[in-house]
Amino acid sequence: MSLETSAISSTIQSAFNDKKYKDVLEQVNVAIDLAKSHNERFIVAKLYDIKINSYMFIGLPARAHETLTEFHSFIEQYGTVESAIWFHLCAVNLWESGSSAIDGIVYRHVKKALAYGTQTTDPNLKRRVYGTMSSYLMNIGEYERSCDYLELAFFYAQLTVEQKQAKESLIYSMMVDLVYLNTVLERFSIAENINNVVYQHMDDMSSYQKGIILQNCGYLFMQQGNYERAIEEFQQLALYTDTFKDTSLKAIAYQYMCECMEKINHPDLIKMFKMQVKVLNDLLDERETEHALEAEMNIQRNQILHQTSMDALTDIYNRKYFELEAAKILQHLDKSAYTLLAIIDLDYFKQINDTYGHLIGDEALKTVGSRLKTFALQKKAIVGRYGGDEFLLICSNKNRRRLEGFAETLHRDLSLLTVENDSNIIHLSFSIGLTLTNRLDSLKPLLHQADEALYSVKKNGRGHFAFYHGNT
Repeated sequence: MSLETSAISSTIQSAFNDKKYKDVLEQVNVAIDLAKSHNERFIVAKLYDIKINSYMFIGLPARAHETLTEFHSFIEQYGTVESAIWFHLCAVNLWESGSSAIDGIVYRHVKKALAYGTQTTDPNLKRRVYGTMSSYLMNIGEYERSCDYLELAFFYAQLTVEQKQAKESLIYSMMVDLVYLNTVLERFSIAENINNVVYQHMDDMSSYQKGIILQNCGYLFMQQGNYERAIEEFQQLALYTDTFKDTSLKAIAYQYMCECMEKINHPDLIKMFKMQVKVLNDLLDERETEHALEAEMNIQRNQILHQTSMDALTDIYNRKYFELEAAKILQHLDKSAYTLLAIIDLDYFKQINDTYGHLIGDEALKTVGSRLKTFALQKKAIVGRYGGDEFLLICSNKNRRRLEGFAETLHRDLSLLTVENDSNIIHLSFSIGLTLTNRLDSLKPLLHQADEALYSVKKNGRGHFAFYHGNT
């Protein structure tokens, strides 16, 4: 890993671990582009995972799904077994979250991750794959199989720690899950033995993990019918959560306390029910406030990005932002792929303005921008306004003939456009200059070539398209 990539990736990972998701999202796109430029595909995959989870943690699932689509495009073009595993694990986490959970989709990605997991020698990835399968099976109530996969994950966690890819606390955090599963399966002696080991290493764990240990201990007593002792553990958990302000875990503690008290007709049951309602209301208020603030912040950020990157009239990229995005395409282009660049000129635009007025001229430009945006979505291209009545389009593909066909389709689609002025229908005409190359050129020579092709079209009567003939 390059020093530059290592530094920024470490900064982002630290921000994510500290739950500074705003900081993560401000830096992660730069880090992804940097890792791509150094062909560090595994790092790219990890950064996409962090970006997706950050969006989920601040309550923006739509953004998370958009990022997952970006991740999938990267995997299709540049993916390795390891990065494919990261993608499917991301997809599992995303699809099983909240109201978007769809079991068939989750299971498909779990199975894909499991299939790729057999092909990697990385114990940490194997640990994540088997752990994910265990979690999936736990969620659907298949606790026996879930425990089997968790034991496999635990084995690879030990290897991961031995190879110094992770801290020893990873092992103990997985033992916490083993306590819960063995409790559910009524293997109480196994659960107690594991729990005793975990208790000896609580100082190595995070505050949240310590809370889960207390929760599991209470749950173990609860399942054994020792409700008085379970209540004591859950009371200790409720008090402990105040030290690190985890209202969600506190709500679980009160829920279990109420269940235990109900079993033994405890005199404080009504009081505990009232406490549970209060904690649940606090939790609801917290989440609504956090999500509202983060959503507003992201709306403002997106508005700023839109204003600085989009042409105000046509609502497609302005020239500066188009050049930035086009440079990314060229920078990360596969050596076997071709690039198509087009300069699109709206013919007789001055005549439209002079004859029908500038409002109709503006309407013509908006119409062109709208159609180009649709075309770009269909063909996975990028479009922008070059200035005045000229537009730009760039896309790449490994199939040269397909790109040649894009050019013909583009001209045909644009030539069907019209604008209305009272009872007059104005048919728009276009001249397009294109260049098609499989050389890893920068944008500037490609613009020059497309401009030469456009000049040739205008010189020969306008209303058609032509390719620059200097490329192979």
